[in-house]
Amino acid sequence: MSGAADHPSPGTVSVIIPTHNRADSCVRAIESALAQTLPPLEVIVCDDRSSDDTEPTISALAASDERIRYVRRTSGTRGPGATRNRALQEARGEFVAFLDDDDEWFEEKLRLQTPEVARSRGLICSNAVRTSGGTYFTASDGHVIPRREMFEHNPIILSTVIIPKSVITNAGGFSELSRLSGIEDYELWLRLSDHGIKMNRLGEPLALYCDSGPGRLSAPEVSLALASSRMFAIRALRQPTDALQTRAALSSLLVALKLSLAGLRSGRSRRATSENRP
Repeated sequence: MSGAADHPSPGTVSVIIPTHNRADSCVRAIESALAQTLPPLEVIVCDDRSSDDTEPTISALAASDERIRYVRRTSGTRGPGATRNRALQEARGEFVAFLDDDDEWFEEKLRLQTPEVARSRGLICSNAVRTSGGTYFTASDGHVIPRREMFEHNPIILSTVIIPKSVITNAGGFSELSRLSGIEDYELWLRLSDHGIKMNRLGEPLALYCDSGPGRLSAPEVSLALASSRMFAIRALRQPTDALQTRAALSSLLVALKLSLAGLRSGRSRRATSENRP
């Protein structure tokens, strides 16, 4: 395929940043999006009722750069899924790229990914560098993500995703169900896979992924495991003849049980230590 799709012009991508009480890190995320060598059309910051100085801070940035759009949610379901959906309603670009408010992009991200998404019309993601050290995925080679891998673990870092807006909206957007809190992105990728959407992960790290420090968007490990177990159990019940669904349901249940038991043992150990102190 050749032509404009191979060399997208600036103004093709809407960047979506959900935020809640992280004014300083959100500013860094915005700056990394605006510093792209292929500039975005807009950066939509959707604020889920922050109580810190997020509103005046981001509003001031928006007043100085017309590419920044500040949207504040004041009602409805709380959480990143609902917040991203609200921003999707505002997005004017053909493609949308997601960036969490405590992550950052490297400056070549959109230049490298946008031609790929224009050609494939599917989901394009990449590896990332962890703030705690090393890369998120150990393998450095890019590849099309096979459907079976989708059921083994979440192979996609949300802050590296770029995708046609129409693909997301046609799938119904992110789930806003409380039982999927913390894994709403994973649930969406599975739904897209159900619909035959191709997913390609570039091997080069194109983002800085924050996996250290307080206030992460992710829920505690046990809560995420339990949410995944419930999700796969429901999917398996709906598609009982799908072996991938059944294996994923059993595997995720075992992981959740192991983590829950480990948590119980750790809690008993802490209580025993406390009781034995003089």
